[in-house]
Amino acid sequence: MNPDSASLPAPWTPPETPEDLSRTIRISEATLGTSIGAYKLIRQIGEGGMGIVYQAQQLQPLRRDVALKVIKPGMDSKQVIARFESERRALALMDHPNIARVFDAGTTATGLPYFVMELVDGVPITTYCDSRRLTIRERIELFIPVCQAIQHAHQKGIIHRDIKPSNILTKQQENQAVSKVIDFGLAKALGGQLTEATMMTNLGNVMGTFQYMSPEQADVDRQDLDTRSDVYSLGVVLYELLAGTTPLESQRLVKTSYLEILHYIREQEATLPSERLRQSAALKSLSGLRNSDSARIVKLLNHELDWIVMKALEKDRTRRYETVSGLVRDLQRYLEGEPVEAAPPSTAYRLRKFVGKYRLLLATTAAVVLVLSVGVVVTTWMAVRAGRAEQEALAVNTFLQTDLLAQASTDNQALSDTKTDPNLTVRTALDRAAARIEGKFTDQPLVEASIRQTISSAYTDLSVYQEAQRQVERALDLRLRVLGDRNPQTLESRAALATVLERQGKFSQAESLYVQVLEQRRRVLGNEHPSTLRTMYSLAATYGGQGKYDQSEALYTKLLEVQKRVLGETHFDTLASLANLAAIYHFQRKYTKAEPLYTQVLEQRRRLLGEEHTNTLQNMANLAELYTDEGKYSQAEPLYSHVVAIQRRVLGENHRSTIYTLNSMAGLQNNQGQFARAETLYNAVLKNASRGLGQQHPLTLTILNGLASAYHGQGKSAQAERTYSLVLDFRRRVLGPGHPDTIKTLASLGEVRLEQHEYIQAEIALREALALYEKTNTDRSERYGCQSSLGASLLGQKKYTEAEPLLISGYEGMLQREVTMTAQDRSSLTEAGHRVVKLYTDWGKPEKAVEWGKRLSNVKPTANSENP
Repeated sequence: MNPDSASLPAPWTPPETPEDLSRTIRISEATLGTSIGAYKLIRQIGEGGMGIVYQAQQLQPLRRDVALKVIKPGMDSKQVIARFESERRALALMDHPNIARVFDAGTTATGLPYFVMELVDGVPITTYCDSRRLTIRERIELFIPVCQAIQHAHQKGIIHRDIKPSNILTKQQENQAVSKVIDFGLAKALGGQLTEATMMTNLGNVMGTFQYMSPEQADVDRQDLDTRSDVYSLGVVLYELLAGTTPLESQRLVKTSYLEILHYIREQEATLPSERLRQSAALKSLSGLRNSDSARIVKLLNHELDWIVMKALEKDRTRRYETVSGLVRDLQRYLEGEPVEAAPPSTAYRLRKFVGKYRLLLATTAAVVLVLSVGVVVTTWMAVRAGRAEQEALAVNTFLQTDLLAQASTDNQALSDTKTDPNLTVRTALDRAAARIEGKFTDQPLVEASIRQTISSAYTDLSVYQEAQRQVERALDLRLRVLGDRNPQTLESRAALATVLERQGKFSQAESLYVQVLEQRRRVLGNEHPSTLRTMYSLAATYGGQGKYDQSEALYTKLLEVQKRVLGETHFDTLASLANLAAIYHFQRKYTKAEPLYTQVLEQRRRLLGEEHTNTLQNMANLAELYTDEGKYSQAEPLYSHVVAIQRRVLGENHRSTIYTLNSMAGLQNNQGQFARAETLYNAVLKNASRGLGQQHPLTLTILNGLASAYHGQGKSAQAERTYSLVLDFRRRVLGPGHPDTIKTLASLGEVRLEQHEYIQAEIALREALALYEKTNTDRSERYGCQSSLGASLLGQKKYTEAEPLLISGYEGMLQREVTMTAQDRSSLTEAGHRVVKLYTDWGKPEKAVEWGKRLSNVKPTANSENP
């Protein structure tokens, strides 16, 4: 009997019928001493939900002891047989010293499937560690190969789904402890090696062992399990190795209903291992089993080991280690005395999580202030956890009581506030807290810096960028003065300021800061430190945001060389860099480079993260956008629909990712000439974006720009002109006049005026746009399209001599770059050619007009592919 399930109440396991029971007895007792194929059954050593395991002796072609697992009589339904067969196939795929090997498979004389595997004569890893009184360090060293075995399974496309100590058998072998992972009976194929239909969890059922089950396994409606579910279970095993118990204690199972336990697994945050150990009545004996004393063992777990365990146990799987390798690397860093990547959740994350969970409570002032208070306490604790912690905490507590919590009183709210909105909003609480910091911490600058950075992070989440910038700039000044230029906290503030600037579209300022941070982090932390690599990533993205695609491409390429070597090709950060490099190729119209990269990253993210992960969905949306630009509309449309359906269900209508994809769908309709449908969709998405992101957010402006294009396509020129003018005004202020999006809007405005025969006004806009293209050294087809349009505005004014060189160079420039043009822009190439013919016709040069007419008729469209 499985020891981990022995204490579970009977209703949770299907009762056996008398017939089933008698058949089980017949095979478990009557067959002992007999043979199945070439294997003589010696004794029963285990029994699971669907199979019985025997120790057996292989008789030929060689003699050796093995484990033989045969399916239970009465369990031989098609589904169970398929699951049993999937376990055999899963094990057959493995080739790792810490995974039990499969030797053979077949069926009994009565037709029951069986397979033969390596006999692991060991005990559960927790039992082994306690019996040998292994230290914390020794336990971690024994645990790491187990993790590497699970990572090997993941690389083979298999999730275990039932990791627990009884499935990690350990024994002493040649003066060394060796662990073997067994029982892949609940394994699920990530790829196509196993029959997916047999591996999906049935609706209403959960598979696994409650104490070690991930939150997503405990969700009966969820079927998108991925490798991070095993990361969670490994985190529970590590928790037990360190603290002597699981986060969900066995005693609780007996007293709690089935649905309550599932809810607990999904929602209840685990206590820190060090705190659980400190509170334990058995602390003295647990310390002894770890060859330590009570005070030292708690101190040993505090901080780094707590952080590592809690990162693996994150309820939100996007915040866990993305791969088992990430968990291993942090454990190795701990053993080597190096800084670990895991750290307590950021204040911004805690704010978002609290708001999401208690959205209705946040209608009250007290709840809003509570959110802010928790965030400030956590951040300050992290900043001052040295010997000054008690004094600093007292200072923070005073600030919270007098400057945040006191705001809950209606006496402290203006009458006008209560008339317009009786409930204090998050923004109002932030504003008031920010105003009251001044002078509160004159002698405690690091506390002030920590609080200001917390408030800045909250402002950033609300897209209140100017105030976010002011707060983080003050935090940076304080940390520079106290800690110096090279301190990690100072660099953190500088990087946060760069992020705020980038969000505002102030790319050149953000770039300058990121360059400084990168230089310092390279010097202080080294070229391959995670913080250094993240700064390289941010700088490359900033280059891309400015249209500096060559620089962005070069930096991403360099970054990927390091990430692949240090992190591995399937690490979350490596895949993020690959995806962004694909986007840079996309922006450069290097479609044949972008598409395979997008596809590669999408395959990996589907395998590692699941179909519904936000990064997977964003990847699909980017690929659909690429298909749109390539004119592959039939491939783009169903992909967009698939992504939006999931985003609406998982993220909601107002989530930024959902808004982004809906905007892209509207763009697809524009490209297909379905301008009225596009207009309707743009208007709907614009409401959500304006409400959720703000009217001047870059994505909101992109939607508004698309709406202007839909107006333009329907011939609603006056509406298009007004909308383009509005977007242009915002983009000049938010992104700057030289940003590619700003220039594109300016050129579009000139095009609309051109079509309304407002030639002088069109010339003004188009000249400015062309000058900006030239100033920013843009060499894309848009620049030459702008040249052609400027020539057309002069042609409309009968300025033939001035128009001629612009019209010709514009057409020829576009023709040379046809392979990098989007499918939609190709129509403008034809129009540019016709403008040259019209020039000579209107100018009274019919011979030139005929010559150009013939030339245009001989030009064949180039396939949309990149030149080698």
